[in-house]
Amino acid sequence: MCPGCPSRKPCNNALLIRLVITPLVAFDANGSRLGMGGGFYDRTFACKRNGRHKPLLIGWAHACQEVAHLPRQPWDVPLDGVITEAGARAYKVGCRNSR
Repeated sequence: MCPGCPSRKPCNNALLIRLVITPLVAFDANGSRLGMGGGFYDRTFACKRNGRHKPLLIGWAHACQEVAHLPRQPWDVPLDGVITEAGARAYKVGCRNSR
């Protein structure tokens, strides 16, 4: 809920989410993301691997957080893009649902 919003009902339907901006510790040029190590991001967005609802996943970082390479495990969910103070970058990580 947010004051002043047209609806005062909380949104609890994850299928309505179209965009997720997520923090990260590091990222690479392939869209791999290093988080804090709890696996929450990958479990939450496992639907990206299973072909169900696919929100756009964007990393929010500083350019200095980019590294040459991050290993990617089968359960890792890649970013669709990243935004830094140096600009925005999109990654090609597979077909997306049309809207």
